[in-house]
Amino acid sequence: MEKEVLAELAAADRIVILGGSFDPVHNGHLAAAAAARESLAPCGVLFVPAAFSPFKTHGAGAPAAERLRMVRLAAAGWEGFFVTGLELERGGPSFTVDTLRRIKALLPRPELWLAAGTDALADLPAWKGADEIKRLARLVCVRRPGYPPAELAGWEVKNIDVRTPDVSSSLIRARARDGAALTGLVPEAVERHIAAEGLYRS
Repeated sequence: MEKEVLAELAAADRIVILGGSFDPVHNGHLAAAAAARESLAPCGVLFVPAAFSPFKTHGAGAPAAERLRMVRLAAAGWEGFFVTGLELERGGPSFTVDTLRRIKALLPRPELWLAAGTDALADLPAWKGADEIKRLARLVCVRRPGYPPAELAGWEVKNIDVRTPDVSSSLIRARARDGAALTGLVPEAVERHIAAEGLYRS
């Protein structure tokens, strides 16, 4: 993990972990991160882009280094938002339990909170190392208003409502492939980067 990120988060009371492919990162991710940070304040939010997800199969994504760069562009200027490339450095599939082990080893003091949406958390008991995940981190479910609260037998889940834009990474990839504008879907800096690098065009 980057030295400046370690230095900033080492003394934190709690850290919200937000992992994923971020292919690309979009305004919905940022809204969820902001809501989690407000609900669990004081805390920092650590974005952890995956080297590649064991659950994603689409083949039209951006290279890992570009995904990391876009997350850094998106997080810039947000107080309490941090980004690490530790999963890209490690390589291989990015299983949540491995990510949490590494973060806990590097940052033993803060309480770790794993943030995810309702659908993802519903499958969590079947994830690799689920019992260890329970020991390493607490769970926060970021859900849209009107969705039922996440409930997992034997797990404590903090549910928070957040109004997120109706946007998905797959929608953004499709629009970028067609040369359509991404205004309002991703931060301006990310939109400019996608256009400048020709990401998702082929």
